[in-house]
Amino acid sequence: MTMPHRTFKIPLANLGLAAVSLLLAAFGAEAAYRIFLGLRLRSSVEPGQESLRSEYHRVLGWRNVPGQSSKGIYTDRYGFRVGDRGEIDRKLTAKVIAALGDSFTYGDGVKGSKAWPNLLDARLCGQGYHALNMGVCAYGIDQMYLHHREMEDTLHPQVVLVGVVSWDIQRAGKPHWKKGGRQKPMFVFEDGRLHLTNVPVPFDPTAEKSALRWQDIVFDFGQLYLLDRLDPRRREPEYVDIPAELLQAEGIELNRYAASAFISQKILEKWSEEVEGRGKIFAVVFMPTKKEVDYYHSYLTRLRDNLAGKGVRIIDCREAFLSARARGIDLFRGAHPSSAGHRIIADEVYRFLAARGIVQE
Repeated sequence: MTMPHRTFKIPLANLGLAAVSLLLAAFGAEAAYRIFLGLRLRSSVEPGQESLRSEYHRVLGWRNVPGQSSKGIYTDRYGFRVGDRGEIDRKLTAKVIAALGDSFTYGDGVKGSKAWPNLLDARLCGQGYHALNMGVCAYGIDQMYLHHREMEDTLHPQVVLVGVVSWDIQRAGKPHWKKGGRQKPMFVFEDGRLHLTNVPVPFDPTAEKSALRWQDIVFDFGQLYLLDRLDPRRREPEYVDIPAELLQAEGIELNRYAASAFISQKILEKWSEEVEGRGKIFAVVFMPTKKEVDYYHSYLTRLRDNLAGKGVRIIDCREAFLSARARGIDLFRGAHPSSAGHRIIADEVYRFLAARGIVQE
């Protein structure tokens, strides 16, 4: 005997109710996770803590807080460092010189007006140019490149200057600033090309607690924090690994920073080609750390020479630092350039621009 075939029908109303329930559950889970993160951050902030200088960014890892005005630190609406409060709302000219870098460009330890991009900007007064200080503390060369790429369509810079110290090379081969510290993007080199990894940059409330406020998370409608947390692609990438034959072909010494130096070189080559291909000027400004005035680390020297050999414009400030030190000038304040050190860098950059007819001699 054949049993009759039965068809079960689920009312559309029940499907709709189930969908709404799932959405509400997801919304509740997201809200609860945000509150959890916000409470963790709130409990970590010490009483009287000054306004935050940097904030989390999904592509860059972190960036300067725009519109900053606290204890002598001023940034404009883009987060670029300016000399005083009156420059926060400044209007830019059509001709922009973009200066990118880390704390040596940002001017850690000196007033904003004394950082080399801002000194350059003051010297360009009346020549139709604005030099913008796009330095961000602890950036690697990879972050500088991505920072420029993010702002390029807004600024349309005529000249791009990249301030480089040896630390920036070391950072380029890591998915975080310091082990266990703030996460960052990282390029790898595969199939003859650079590939960006670790983006969106994983959000780590423990590492970011000094750069975020609880309300920055709870009321951030630009991303889904819980979904990002559960994304299987979020696993931290391994450190950069470059085949020895590629390093040897570039003459890069096989040491702990060899892979980082290779990645840094490829980023700067690509960056230079992109800028120069649009008829603009690109130059790398090499600056010595306090321990490198007499001689650079070998990987920094190799990077400089390799770039110069491939036609990338170079501004090397080390000889000027040596000469100034011989005259008894105090070039550093702690680990970073002093006001006098920044003045020397600004002078070297200005000479470069004047020699190419970009500015007046």
